[in-house]
Amino acid sequence: MSQHGASQFQKVIQQQLELSLKKKLEKILTTASSHEFEHNKKITYWISEAIS
Repeated sequence: MSQHGASQFQKVIQQQLELSLKKKLEKILTTASSHEFEHNKKITYWISEAIS
């Protein structure tokens, strides 16, 4: 696999991982109580910033 092909593959895998994490976080937020929701919302923001 060429260097370009490898970096493209890595980018696709990273995007899939980010999407998967976001979906899991959304699921957690939709099932959380209001107190948990506010706490999890902050954590979700921090994680989103970290992976962006």
